[in-house]
Amino acid sequence: GAQIINENDGAVECALSLVKATVPSTATIGYIVTTISCTDPDSGASQGLQFMLKAARRRQASSYNIDSTGRILVSGPITEPTTLLTVLVVDGDDVTEILVVIHVIFINTEPPIFES
Repeated sequence: GAQIINENDGAVECALSLVKATVPSTATIGYIVTTISCTDPDSGASQGLQFMLKAARRRQASSYNIDSTGRILVSGPITEPTTLLTVLVVDGDDVTEILVVIHVIFINTEPPIFES
């Protein structure tokens, strides 16, 4: 009889290869910056995608992390006005890279001073 082998041969499909996002300077830990949207055309056991984050600079790596659903979250103090991250979407042996650019919107938390 015929033997059916479940191969993980479908390439991961991501909505964008470059994601631009903004984050307020007042964002606290757990704030969702953006979500990386990818699908795996394979079904069954090979369906689970893994997301990993790579920062261009080590200092930026502690500001953000990514969860198992592709959400990029604030994980520490935001020290840079612009952060360049690479998201690695891993599906078995296939790795898809997505570039993420995060711009900080600085929000003034000081009360205004009016002079009379």
